[in-house]
Amino acid sequence: MLSYHSCGQGKPCLSSHAAYCDHVWEANFVVRVWTVPSASSLTM
Repeated sequence: MLSYHSCGQGKPCLSSHAAYCDHVWEANFVVRVWTVPSASSLTM
């Protein structure tokens, strides 16, 4: 089974047609860069 995310904000999403989401590419396929805190910024 394949699944996908939708933006939940656009006209298709708000009218229960999430399969036609205007931002499906951004919601599913855009790579987000996560930053890892440096050891010096961590407190114990």
